[in-house]
Amino acid sequence: MSYNFDGVDDLVAGPAMTLGETITILGRTHATSAGGGSQGTVYSHGPQTSRRTALFFRATGDGQIRFENGAATTTASWDTTAYPVTADKTIVVTFDGSAVANNPILYVLYQGVLTPHSVGSGLTRNATRSGGQFADGGALYVGARSNGGSAWAGWIGEVAVWTRILSAAEVAEAVFKGPRATLRGLAAWWSYTMNTGATIYDRSGSGRHGAVTGALHNVYNPRMAF
Repeated sequence: MSYNFDGVDDLVAGPAMTLGETITILGRTHATSAGGGSQGTVYSHGPQTSRRTALFFRATGDGQIRFENGAATTTASWDTTAYPVTADKTIVVTFDGSAVANNPILYVLYQGVLTPHSVGSGLTRNATRSGGQFADGGALYVGARSNGGSAWAGWIGEVAVWTRILSAAEVAEAVFKGPRATLRGLAAWWSYTMNTGATIYDRSGSGRHGAVTGALHNVYNPRMAF
């Protein structure tokens, strides 16, 4: 079960969140295309003009997963190796933004195999952050940027955010057993397993509920096995 995003302007918007420098993001996805601008947004923290962190799926080659960390002058960005666009994927990124030179680790569950990607091993650093980190505390968006751009096309089944780095073992637990297996530091958990109308309820206990714009709930979706 999941929500279907049209790749045009559908999104889920959460409240303002101060997440700190250490972060882990999990998204369970199935894209039907690369999305708006050939760069569908899974997750974005903060408004478009001062986005702090973001996770995209891009149509370059077959498809790359991109993580960005914003800054006033240059936004840092990293790309994984290519994956087929139209396939089930669970994506997890862990990142410490306290230093300019820090690199994330991106984990991708594809065809039953959970693969870590780090710089030098399946992850390419495109740009280094410069000009100072953006202020924390912006709203969290799923399925598009705050302005509706780079909209996701396809299904998103779950998004969870932790305010700490998860170890490789904890990432595996969260992926295969669900975020409830690693509750410590869980800041928001939107699981789209029930149709709750215009509101998606935060299952982390933090009360950070999301407002749905346009995205439609799928009662049964055989393409997504979660």
